[in-house]
Amino acid sequence: MVYVKLLGAILVLLSGYLAGKVATGAWSRRERQLAQLKEAMGALATEMNCLLLPLPQIMGKLAERLSPPVGEIFALAGGIMESGGGQSAQEAWEESLEQVGPELCLLESDLSFLSSLGAYLGASDLEDQLKRLEGLAQQLEAQRQEAREAIGREGKLVGFAWPAVALVVVILFW
Repeated sequence: MVYVKLLGAILVLLSGYLAGKVATGAWSRRERQLAQLKEAMGALATEMNCLLLPLPQIMGKLAERLSPPVGEIFALAGGIMESGGGQSAQEAWEESLEQVGPELCLLESDLSFLSSLGAYLGASDLEDQLKRLEGLAQQLEAQRQEAREAIGREGKLVGFAWPAVALVVVILFW
């Protein structure tokens, strides 16, 4: 009987530890994805300014350099634009965000910043698009800093709270 209780206690403590890791892992993934997106906006601006390739090709090149699921946004948007279905760059961008967005660890505010980019892709002159990309990169960096602070501030608390709750449960039911 003691072995069953001990095994149960170990399982409860392990699940509390893993729940804490999962909770703080989502915040870390958000911070990494925001960093990737910021870098992607800089790369997109560079590609648009220097290479003067069509937007679908630029999106495809970016998708190859980015890890999933961030790269999937660019791959899907580029694929939609290249397919010739008559969709604008804005519609392709918004559709790709809609499809890939649930896979990302981003907040609604992060996604709304990204969604705003679609209105300027291919719809205005190059200088305006570059200015918008720079502004978006700055917003993403601000969101990234906020995410980093949240990890430091609340991540430790959440990371320790789940195992502490598990320990309380073990003590109560022992």
